[in-house]
This record gives sequence, C-alpha cells and structure tokens, in this order.
Amino acid sequence: MEKVQFRKFIQYMLYILSASVLGFAITPYKPIFTGLILGTVTSFYCMWILHRKINTFFDRVLKKQKVRSLGTVLCLSAVALTMVIAIRYEDYVNIPALVFGLMTGHLVVMIIFMLHHTSIGRKRGE
Repeated sequence: MEKVQFRKFIQYMLYILSASVLGFAITPYKPIFTGLILGTVTSFYCMWILHRKINTFFDRVLKKQKVRSLGTVLCLSAVALTMVIAIRYEDYVNIPALVFGLMTGHLVVMIIFMLHHTSIGRKRGE
C-alpha cells in the first residue's frame, strides 16, 4: 500500500473506531460495541504489522538481502489472544461483533482499492 492509501486506511479505521466508541457510550448494546471495538483494534494492528513488514520485505528484496516472514504468526497470535479474551469475558463481549470487527480492516482495504481504482479510471477517461 502506498503512503497516501495507508493514511486513508488509518483515517477510515479511526472513523470506524470512533463511531464504535460513540455507540458504546450512547447505546445500551455495550457487549456488541465492545466486541466491535476489540475486533477493530486487532484488525488495525494486524494491518499495520502487515504494512510495515511488506515495506521491509521489498527493501530487503531490492538490496538482495535475506527475506524474513511477513508477520503471519504475530497476526494470528493477536487474533488468538483476542478470541481468548472474548471467550473469557463472553458476558461482556459479543463474539459475532468481534468477528465482524476483525474483518473491518480487510473491508476497508477493499473499499480503498475500489475507490482508488475507479478514480484512476476516471482520470484516464476509461
């Protein structure tokens, strides 16, 4: 992801996170918004790790150095820890909302890609 696209990703994720916190504060559906907040934070963390690792991956490839992993184990362990917390405190965390929160990072990346792709198409006259 380019710098501009990653900044948009951060911006959209913070909008979603702030809307979730606002929903937690205002509505009586606290377990749903707790799961959504927890999942969104974990998704944001995993995407940030992936972005950082991909940048170092390409730098190492260009310098013809040894390439390490992309941080899959770190991301999976963060998701596992999130699920352990959700199962441990299942009265306070809604698990379907947590799963949806875990998917928000991927959904935001797809939306940014589609917006970027259609704006490039319009600029070219396609």
